[in-house]
Amino acid sequence: MRDWELYINRQKGQQCQLITALNIWTYFTGKTMDIESKAYEKLVDLVGARYGTAISVNRAHKKLGIEPHEYSYSTYLVAGPYSTPKTKIVKMPIPFELLVWHKRTGYHSVAVVEYDEKTDAYRVPNFREVTTSQGWIFAEDLEGHIKPLSSKEPWVARTFRRVRKRRR
Repeated sequence: MRDWELYINRQKGQQCQLITALNIWTYFTGKTMDIESKAYEKLVDLVGARYGTAISVNRAHKKLGIEPHEYSYSTYLVAGPYSTPKTKIVKMPIPFELLVWHKRTGYHSVAVVEYDEKTDAYRVPNFREVTTSQGWIFAEDLEGHIKPLSSKEPWVARTFRRVRKRRR
């Protein structure tokens, strides 16, 4: 179990992809970055998230030494022609990024940093609207929020791995 206090559970504006990347970096390194710091502000500009979503979040991944490794695609379970599609979480190695939908925030990128098999619950630092104060949410409840961004990019989750920086 990682130190819960290290993870970022708030954000400024529409910077959830950047916060997710930082939480995954924290998982791997044990380091944290204050979202009020100059280093964070440089990352905001690097990914283009100053006035909207982090359209170039891959730049932050590279800077932080992490990269997407495996993608999980949506597996809809539809009960009838007019029912809401439901998605099951496919077991993936921790940490991973998950695309979710919430009525207050719309599409949202979250980091999953821990899983408790006994309770079938996930720890998600940056989804305060539906998690406990310590970031826990039951898998069944989280599954109701999973939604792919578009049919062109139907992935709903992706794992990450550390990348060793090459010496020159």
